Amino acid sequence: MSISLQLTKSVVGEESQDMLPATDEIARKLTRHSVMTVYHLIKNAGNEARQKLLAMPLISVLFNLLSCFDEPFKFELGLPISSIIMKSSQSLHQDECGSMSGAHLTHTSSPQSMILSTNKMSISNQNWFFESVKANQFVSTSLYEETDEKVDGWYFEVVIHTKGIMQIGWANEECHFNARKGIGVGDTSNSCGFDGTRCKVWSGPSVDVAMENDYGLSWQIGDVLSVLLSWSGVVSFWLNGKDLGAALKNVDTSKHWYPAASLSIDQQCSFIFEDSQMKHKKTTFVSIEEVHQQFKQQPPSIVCSTQNVISQTRSLTKGMRPEVAYFFEVDLTHMKDISIISIGYTCCGKESQPITIKISMEFLKSVKERDVLGCGLILQPVKQIFLTKGTSVIWEMALAEYLDVEKFSDERILQLLPFVNVENVLMNVGQSCFVYEAANLNKSKQKFLSFVLSLIDKEEKQ
Repeated sequence: MSISLQLTKSVVGEESQDMLPATDEIARKLTRHSVMTVYHLIKNAGNEARQKLLAMPLISVLFNLLSCFDEPFKFELGLPISSIIMKSSQSLHQDECGSMSGAHLTHTSSPQSMILSTNKMSISNQNWFFESVKANQFVSTSLYEETDEKVDGWYFEVVIHTKGIMQIGWANEECHFNARKGIGVGDTSNSCGFDGTRCKVWSGPSVDVAMENDYGLSWQIGDVLSVLLSWSGVVSFWLNGKDLGAALKNVDTSKHWYPAASLSIDQQCSFIFEDSQMKHKKTTFVSIEEVHQQFKQQPPSIVCSTQNVISQTRSLTKGMRPEVAYFFEVDLTHMKDISIISIGYTCCGKESQPITIKISMEFLKSVKERDVLGCGLILQPVKQIFLTKGTSVIWEMALAEYLDVEKFSDERILQLLPFVNVENVLMNVGQSCFVYEAANLNKSKQKFLSFVLSLIDKEEKQ
């Protein structure tokens, strides 16, 4: 990966400009395969093997890869890279981590080849097979048997990130997917799905489909698909707020129906389950997250000590930061039931001391900014750690107050792992623009990139 990093940032000297696109494509392919290899190694390795991987300057290289490419490729790589980073750091502190309660996506097959984002709401398939996912929450009229409540129906949205074959819709508990045989959402009678590339709607094997299954409009990158299931059993789809009409009728809504999707290779999309985040709200229909919150059985299992918790603003200096290193952000939107968050950096190695800060949600709620918590380091002139909420710095501390900075060598920077003690939370390590604007400055990224590469070269020479 360091080779692809060097390729991407280097300037071809005397070669023809016609060579640049080919060189760039080689770097992209090399990078993609490298990232995917690391993703599956980290995901499937045991603790001992994982720690050996993390002892290398792996995370630093992954961090910097995201500043090397254009936005579409950065977004594509960001999903597996952020998953690698969160999985790695939380594996070192499993006793301190817990999951938020909320509707999210889950794998439907083993081995689990589909890549899920850190908040389990975005998916990417880099496998040759027709991989599928479904939500952890179902909808059904049976949920309301003990109440007098009746709703018009249920819905969710999907943002389309690629234009290839994807089948998106509903699957019930009797649906069995088969990635190797290409059986996905809509390919069995226990599911139904819309494919906006071929403009088809599916609900069973093609040989069993007696009626014409042409349906809808062709979707484009960035389009928003709304997926609806009415109480009376009508499945319909909306594209960018336009009703495409009834796709399927007489669905048995007493069964358990899960939001689901199947993706062909190199396809990616993001689900939206919460009503407040919907692009095209359906006021008479109930969102998946609302169903989950109404009928959930278990509260979130986040355990965190109450000692040394930040509860007020602290500032060492004023103004924006021109040189920010190792910055990342996490989304606070779904952390309604959590009282304390632990965020910062952990480090692989027996003698390594983590740099984590505990901060109260009550304090964060008092700061009138966007619900995005950021954490970063400043390496010069004085090593510091700082926290942001939205566009504002809310807390800073010199590392000398926390640990022996003389022992905190530059080489240790290569072993730092961004850490937050909450699973299923969206972590942005650079795949999208940061809310805290100073962290987006190219000057800062380039300087840190050069710093990391010099440390890697130094290690290789030793």
